[in-house]
Amino acid sequence: MGPFERASPLILPGKERTIAVYVTSLGCRLNQAEMAALQRALANSGRPLTDDPRAADLIVFNTCAVTAEAERKSRQALRRLRRENPRAHIVVTGCYAHLDPELGGAGPVAQQVLDNAAKRELLAHPGELLAAESATIQLPAPMTGRTRALVRVQEGCDNRCTYCVVWQLRGRQQSRSADEVLDEVRDLVGRGFREVVLTGVHIGAYGKDWDRERDLDLWGLVRRVLADSRVERLRLSSIEPWDLDSVDPALWEDRRLCRHLHLPLQSGSDRVLAAMNRRYTAAEYGDLVGGIQAGLPDMAI
Repeated sequence: MGPFERASPLILPGKERTIAVYVTSLGCRLNQAEMAALQRALANSGRPLTDDPRAADLIVFNTCAVTAEAERKSRQALRRLRRENPRAHIVVTGCYAHLDPELGGAGPVAQQVLDNAAKRELLAHPGELLAAESATIQLPAPMTGRTRALVRVQEGCDNRCTYCVVWQLRGRQQSRSADEVLDEVRDLVGRGFREVVLTGVHIGAYGKDWDRERDLDLWGLVRRVLADSRVERLRLSSIEPWDLDSVDPALWEDRRLCRHLHLPLQSGSDRVLAAMNRRYTAAEYGDLVGGIQAGLPDMAI
């Protein structure tokens, strides 16, 4: 099959047994959030998961291409998975699969290579990856001792930073509905997770891609999650500095919202920032951080 064709269901001999699935990921928090959501969806549909790639019938590997080193690590990890489990059906997806369907010569190691558009289909309809089985086992998603979970609120990016390949690989900004995000947060809280991190490629752009006017931006989403869930801690992943223009510091009066901001700067040189197509100068960034610290002295930046 071609590398960008939609994946057909996996058919293994012996339909009387369940298919054990191993899911792994490299790279950003969004990659991790996607694969965690896939694990939960598969487990909810009765698919047994394994944390040992050698025990898996099916391996789903979400790759990264943010740097040349990430591409190298993706190829290396793929070859290692094949060595550890020569019999497994391996599905490779993510940014490196999107950038280079041949996977730098490692492509023959995998049975299926899915670009990011096909990955969105996989996340929306995970059951279509596997053939129907006569025997299923209902299992909860594994906690693996963790108390923090990642929730994807959007993907894609409409910025055109000259040094970045992610906007080319992830496509245009797309927000998830607030109802979907809230349902996932509530589900995670019910599973025992105590902290939720809202993540994406450009989370500050949340809601800006909808066709009609809505009054829900990232900050409105944060208010709703805090108001309508019992999450103990809510954290934001990396956010662009210019997206803090409209933030209401009163949000942090709810102590469940972690007083932590990750604000990318990239360079202290205005010339380099301009060449990168960033939307601020070093002085503007400094003023922004100073204003945040003045209003919220215990904010970690």
